[in-house]
Amino acid sequence: MKLNSQCKVRHIEGEYLIMMPTREADGSQTVVGLNDTSNYLWNKFLGREFDQADVAEALLDEFDVSPDQASADAARWLQDAAAAGLLEQSSPQPVV
Repeated sequence: MKLNSQCKVRHIEGEYLIMMPTREADGSQTVVGLNDTSNYLWNKFLGREFDQADVAEALLDEFDVSPDQASADAARWLQDAAAAGLLEQSSPQPVV
């Protein structure tokens, strides 16, 4: 999977916010706030393919958490990101 390339992170008054494009006629945008951990993960995986194991490994490398906690946190982060529309499914790789 990849992060939604149409979403842009902005740092506004000390907060990290994702501005999501909308299909609304008025041109309004949906805004999603990021905590420091989510911002770290967003920057780490922006423009890259990744999976739950990659997210868990990033959490282990950056934070003082156990492997079980990193795995659980990675699953929850991905679930929350998917629910917010922040993920794109990767295109299947051609078989050669």
